Amino acid sequence: MRVILKLVKRNTLNYLYDKTSVFFSFLSVLIIIFLYAAFLAQIQVDNITSLVGEISGIRWLVDSWILAGVITVNTITVPLTILSDMISDIERGYIDDFLAAPISRKQIVLGYLVTSWIVGIVISIFTIFIGQIYVLIAGGELFSFIAYVKIIGIVILSVISFSSISYFVMTFMKTISAVSVLNTLTGTLIGFLAGIYLPIGMFQNVIQFIVKVNPASHVASSLRKVMMVDPLSMVFKGAPESAVESYRSFYGVDLSVNGFEINTGIVVVYLIIVMMIFFGLSVLRIKSIRK
Repeated sequence: MRVILKLVKRNTLNYLYDKTSVFFSFLSVLIIIFLYAAFLAQIQVDNITSLVGEISGIRWLVDSWILAGVITVNTITVPLTILSDMISDIERGYIDDFLAAPISRKQIVLGYLVTSWIVGIVISIFTIFIGQIYVLIAGGELFSFIAYVKIIGIVILSVISFSSISYFVMTFMKTISAVSVLNTLTGTLIGFLAGIYLPIGMFQNVIQFIVKVNPASHVASSLRKVMMVDPLSMVFKGAPESAVESYRSFYGVDLSVNGFEINTGIVVVYLIIVMMIFFGLSVLRIKSIRK
């Protein structure tokens, strides 16, 4: 444990010393929220209003849907960015010193992973509170304490799981330039493949299936189930149950594959399994890493 903590301290300080990286990590959160607020939010508000009329809470509903997506993106992209420091260590030859030292491969993996967990969780929680400020300004309401606990729990599990996937992928990267391309592709594609930038119902059947089996869409769905409870009740109060179910399915609040519902309990188990599998694969892969 002492070795892991020292590695985590070393990796965290490396990240914090790069003030530009820290700045843009937080700035990217604000930019995404701004872009949603400026462009996509009003489009959804208009679409829902055309279906149900002028009802109080529509903007709150849309903002909650959007915020869940933004948080999901951050739990994936931020850890991936932090883990790029490992590639810097490979390029500079530092990884050889770690491999030659009397420490296990598992400790090396955990040193990088725990750093990505800490930073990823902190920035994701920052996103939650910034998003809540935006929701309040736009006329929404604060989450309950229980809702916050559930949201942060989902965020922590998501960050840990996707960090394991990202670390495994990173073990195949050799240069920082390759990592930059990976970060760009991930940031661009994950929003679409996870049903975050556009509702799942807008995709064709094949694409819908890909989206529904993507763990990122599971995280977004789990967050929406918590964050959209109150605005959904307000907007669809008195509406037929079929209308509520149709909305929840179209916008990815509820996910099902061939009639099998993917609930939050299944998502938690799925993410834990994913985390364990990719952590094990990463430990195996680290043995082959050399300068």
